[in-house]
Amino acid sequence: ISGNIFNTAAISQLRFSLPPLTPTPAAVRASGINGKDALPLGGELHNLANELWNLLLENDFDPQTSRFGALFFMDLASGEAFTFGDEYAFSGTSLNKIAIWTYYRGAGRDPGLDEGATTVAYLPRKGWFWYIPLPEDRVSVGIVAEKEYLYRNSRDPQAIFQSEIGTNPWIRNHLAPGRQEGRYWVTGEYSYRSRYCAANGLVLVGDAFAFLDPVFSSGVFLALRGGELAAEAADRALASGDCSAARFDGYGKEITRGLEAMRKLVYAFYDQEFSFRAFIERFPQLRGDLTDCLIGNLFRDLQPLFDGVAEFAAPPEPLSHGKALIEAR
Repeated sequence: ISGNIFNTAAISQLRFSLPPLTPTPAAVRASGINGKDALPLGGELHNLANELWNLLLENDFDPQTSRFGALFFMDLASGEAFTFGDEYAFSGTSLNKIAIWTYYRGAGRDPGLDEGATTVAYLPRKGWFWYIPLPEDRVSVGIVAEKEYLYRNSRDPQAIFQSEIGTNPWIRNHLAPGRQEGRYWVTGEYSYRSRYCAANGLVLVGDAFAFLDPVFSSGVFLALRGGELAAEAADRALASGDCSAARFDGYGKEITRGLEAMRKLVYAFYDQEFSFRAFIERFPQLRGDLTDCLIGNLFRDLQPLFDGVAEFAAPPEPLSHGKALIEAR
């Protein structure tokens, strides 16, 4: 936790015993889904939030006068999270997905040019696997699906993962010659966007600003394009001697436009009524627009594409998050 007034040791260097504490709802807030009330925390995570808040108070932090960079803390197993610092609180996107992943060594790879290809193996009406070949004969493999589906019989990540392998022949056959290595990782609802893109003297870029469900591998392009837009805005701000939040208003609007375009396609992917094949059969003239969206060419007029998609799947309501702080006030 750091800021221009208050500083303390890095949280990673501290240890907490999580004793039972009297809840302090005014000081502890759960992260909420956009448009909904924040949910109360439970169990050890609530206790940890209280411990962190008490740590601030014990180190002379005054909630009325002190300031610090916003803290966002998430339990990767459950998806629960809390924030201190409302100005940069994150918004979830209501996809309600979790991911379980691990690594294999010696697993199968496709021949020729496809040896290093990333594969998305679709589970109809359930979710999808990723299969990413890595150096040194390792593969990252994981599954993304709704929490209720993955946890329907067990909450043990290894048991869940091994069970789901059997549901997809391609994944099962590729993993058969390999051996699993290391732990099984779990992350909860991981899509988010910061409430604001910038404040006076500060701009958020890449994952610091937003993260979108990676089913279409859009993250690298969005990060690179966001970096370009932020750099251009920062260059203009420095040249003018004015680094106020308003100077980054255009950056926020443009990168948010790209995020919203890809977000619509992500939501369509998870809609049980949507099919890429059926969509192209009905709208063959939109094949180019769909391809552009999938490869990351998001910063142009794609309204005809999403008008067509809306006939199969209801689009999500756009998030209001992403404006410059000075504008949003």
